[in-house]
Amino acid sequence: MGRCSTVLFFVLAGLYDPAGGAALDSVWIPADAPGDSVLAIVITPTVDPPSSAASPVVFLLHGFAANPRTMLELIDLLAVADRYGIGIVCPDGRSDSWYFDSPVDTSYRVETAIIEQVIPWVDSCYGFRHDREGRGIVGISMGGHGALYLALRHPELFGAAASISGVLDLTETTQPAALARRLGTFEEHARRWRSLSVLALVDSLVPDQLALSIDCGLQDPFIAGNRRVHERLLLRGIDHLYTERPGGHDRPTFGAALEHQLLFLSRFFDTPR
Repeated sequence: MGRCSTVLFFVLAGLYDPAGGAALDSVWIPADAPGDSVLAIVITPTVDPPSSAASPVVFLLHGFAANPRTMLELIDLLAVADRYGIGIVCPDGRSDSWYFDSPVDTSYRVETAIIEQVIPWVDSCYGFRHDREGRGIVGISMGGHGALYLALRHPELFGAAASISGVLDLTETTQPAALARRLGTFEEHARRWRSLSVLALVDSLVPDQLALSIDCGLQDPFIAGNRRVHERLLLRGIDHLYTERPGGHDRPTFGAALEHQLLFLSRFFDTPR
């Protein structure tokens, strides 16, 4: 497997049944610069009956102050992978990156890491689909921003994207000090905060470019920004799904929405084109 064979693979205890079912690997994805390797969890579905066709893949982005393993605590991702026949990749976006390349801290280049490092490595080391129609992305909270941000900036790579409780307008963050470390203060760099927000980036979308879904709890502190994105998409004539559900910015709401959004992505993969 070339560079794949030099990377440590190990199975998280208790999350893989050797008698059958999806496999879960925790991997370090190598980088050219020392210290820039990316931790990721990769779930490979069991296809029954066996098929030569490659499985579609979903990139799942965690939220603020979280990590890839946090995603395993929300729902049974191995069962979901088997149910829909999809691969799932949860890369480490660091605890406070918002998934862009920081213009003030060159050690935070998470967009570049995912686009130029994680995706090519996964493509070369796993038997998932490589085409945009077979690749989707979804994220929660900070990761909800990240999922739409990356899909809007790289539509050649993703055919579908979903946000769950996303911070879609960065000016609404409840972590202003942490975000200021990545963007500079809002008082000095308000234009930067706004231009990197999904709320601004959706203006780049054209109809039928991206299958899009937005999901947020009614009691979520970021509901206003989600509604503004929804309204802007309606004004631009961009087809999308928009869901408001009972709940706040909490794990029960995230888990219910994640089940729904993985179904949305699965149906996108299954739609003939």
